[in-house]
Amino acid sequence: MSACADLINDQWPRSRASRLHSLGQSSDAFPLCLMLLSPRPTPGAAPIVVGHARLSRVLDQPHSLLVETVVVARTLRGRGFGRRLMEGLEAFARARGFHRLHLTT
Repeated sequence: MSACADLINDQWPRSRASRLHSLGQSSDAFPLCLMLLSPRPTPGAAPIVVGHARLSRVLDQPHSLLVETVVVARTLRGRGFGRRLMEGLEAFARARGFHRLHLTT
């Protein structure tokens, strides 16, 4: 969670404690945080957080989710990771019976 908090705070700064608390609220019942991870650089090393997204339910639309956050590490932008993250979100939602994702920018 620490690396994820750093990634999000690099884009949208706020207190680390507040960010970690928000990430800690993630659950299978939503809101839900998903990460795009790189392969481990060496055996036993922690994977690198490449991207993050947060999904929430949409009130009165049982088959819809709101994509609250989408962020890719600044140094890795322009390499297709954002597209891969969004494709992963779509597959995740579809596998759980959701038919629509809402995204605002």
